[in-house]
Amino acid sequence: MANKKKQHTKTVTSKNLKNKWSSPILVTDIDIAFPGNIIGRLLPPMADIPEEFSSSENKWRNKASRLFFNGGGIDIKPDINKSHAIRHLRACLGSFEPKHEHKVAGVGYLLSLWCNSPE
Repeated sequence: MANKKKQHTKTVTSKNLKNKWSSPILVTDIDIAFPGNIIGRLLPPMADIPEEFSSSENKWRNKASRLFFNGGGIDIKPDINKSHAIRHLRACLGSFEPKHEHKVAGVGYLLSLWCNSPE
């Protein structure tokens, strides 16, 4: 009888996800000019984004959509590096990789973690 090794899996919780995405990362000029391969690196996978960010009723998702179509400003929390956040969000919004629905849901989620208000 063969020994079976127990597989250890990490339980994904909203706390784990929030910690992973709680701060923007430094994004290079190349990432902004050619924002490919961002899912999981700069933009949370759709499975990691809380469901409420997919709703057109969500204020953060709507802010992401307004930023995508019209640009605008954001009110970054004091403990978040503003330059890193803006560059991180620019790379996400400029990428052709995710579907638009994924992009605005993910950016909305990141905005909710890094900004004071969606207004």
